[in-house]
Amino acid sequence: MPKLHISFRIDVEKLKVLESIAKQKRQTISSLLREIVDKYVEKSPPPFFETVPVVLEIYDRMLEILLSIGKLPLEEAATIIYNYFVWRYGNNLNGLDLNVFLEEIKRIFTYFCKIEKFTFRETEQNTIIHIRTASNSQAAWISQLIKIIISRLISHEVEVHSSGRNVVLLIALTNRKTSIY
Repeated sequence: MPKLHISFRIDVEKLKVLESIAKQKRQTISSLLREIVDKYVEKSPPPFFETVPVVLEIYDRMLEILLSIGKLPLEEAATIIYNYFVWRYGNNLNGLDLNVFLEEIKRIFTYFCKIEKFTFRETEQNTIIHIRTASNSQAAWISQLIKIIISRLISHEVEVHSSGRNVVLLIALTNRKTSIY
């Protein structure tokens, strides 16, 4: 990703603390500040969405009930996420790289669903996504939603394997340079 040089003012005492931390970590001040900014941005909510905090047990119970009666709004959620991508990347999403897409999905689900793990890697035949959630109900919901989003947006088959709180999605790729639209 291209880098841009910026300047900003900082309190002298805070700069001394940062210099000390950088020295301990054997880093430059610049690399330490980039690390701090990266972590801050990663943990910040995407500005497109609004949230309501809910106790995990209540959230899990709501998911469980909605899953059991088949009333989980998966299509609505997929549409909201699609609209987020249009808002973030513009109407022409043809050039959006699969890895950029997956990093953004990871950011969205990690922040909003408090998933414990979201990793992905590419092989010759597919991209493998591994997700670990806070509960079994959440795993079921997230796996269904991500399957819909990926199937719709990249037009490739998605195979889901889940066991309790762990979900593995296999995205079949016809070529390694596939864009998502």
